[in-house]
Amino acid sequence: MRFSRFCFSLAYSLITFMSIACPAFSAPLPQASENILQESWQAYKTHFIQADGRVVDHSNADITTSEGQAYAMLKALWINDQATFDLVWTWAKANLDYEKSGLFAWKWGKQCDGTWSILDKQAATDADQDIAFALICASKQWKRTDLLDPAKNILKNIWDQEVVLVNSKPYLLPGQWAKSTPKIRLNPSYFAPYEYRVFAKVDSSRDWQSLVDTSYDVLEQCGKISKLGLPPDWCDLDQATGIVSFDPANPSSDYSYDAMRVPWRISLDYIWNQDPRAKKYLGTLSFLEDTWNTMRTIRGAYTAQGVMRSFDEPLAGFACAMASFQITAPPLVKQVLRERILAKYEDGLWMPNNDYYAQNWCWFGIALVKGAIIAPSL
Repeated sequence: MRFSRFCFSLAYSLITFMSIACPAFSAPLPQASENILQESWQAYKTHFIQADGRVVDHSNADITTSEGQAYAMLKALWINDQATFDLVWTWAKANLDYEKSGLFAWKWGKQCDGTWSILDKQAATDADQDIAFALICASKQWKRTDLLDPAKNILKNIWDQEVVLVNSKPYLLPGQWAKSTPKIRLNPSYFAPYEYRVFAKVDSSRDWQSLVDTSYDVLEQCGKISKLGLPPDWCDLDQATGIVSFDPANPSSDYSYDAMRVPWRISLDYIWNQDPRAKKYLGTLSFLEDTWNTMRTIRGAYTAQGVMRSFDEPLAGFACAMASFQITAPPLVKQVLRERILAKYEDGLWMPNNDYYAQNWCWFGIALVKGAIIAPSL
């Protein structure tokens, strides 16, 4: 069924009744919006999660990533689906933690000989930390003590292998591979300050709070290089000085499919923790607001100077910008929701329905502006 009169009515009701009086917290949506998160989760399970718990990226040769497993665990946690959470966690633990080291190979799929196994053993820190975070929150939410010890083991290994000290300050690496050169590669979209605050409560032996501080420092430095506040997909950290740099002409420094997650992560930190650095940082992303207001779109890639490098209009980019607008420009939330997010919603999935990335970030974006992502009480 295409975007029908029924779906339009749903969108209109959702938008009309959306409250923007307290945008930094749980802006209430109409009752009908409850169905969007639940319906899309059920459709996602049918289309993307196998019976054994493997999350399949149909748009990319049916591979599985540690990121995909982590996203499914977070969604199962926040939708309160303990059975699916266990399935996805069990598959990840059995198939991606190949050395039983507490870190997860990032890519699994079909080998040249037709067998299915790990394609790349390197870990991706964003997935490792999201998995640990999901386990910690699930242990509290469902009173599952069996989930806390594996979470603590992952935290130990993240700190030992995916964090580097520069001038006695910890910085989050994108993986173990990233600290072997004078300039360390960083991925700002991996920074999740709201998670590090939770980690500090269950792992007091490591300085997770300082990781919050360096995450904001890197984002601030990147914003000054950009002049527009835009975070890059990738940047470099000088091991001697702690100075962040990137080449604005290099496409790896664009605001693109990685970096577009930054506004969502920082918005969640502000909603949960009201850190003034989060609100200040989100305020520097006015380029996204201006682009929406003038062009009614947000493209898939911009240079640090705001020059469009791609004509793509990824739904993930709209969903994550919408999270930022929840804090900085509330009236834009209903516009993005109506004109982009709901306009592509059909029978529980966002079109095209094989777009794994869009399914996740549209869900996360709606859940955030709806107030459905509740801070854990530890």
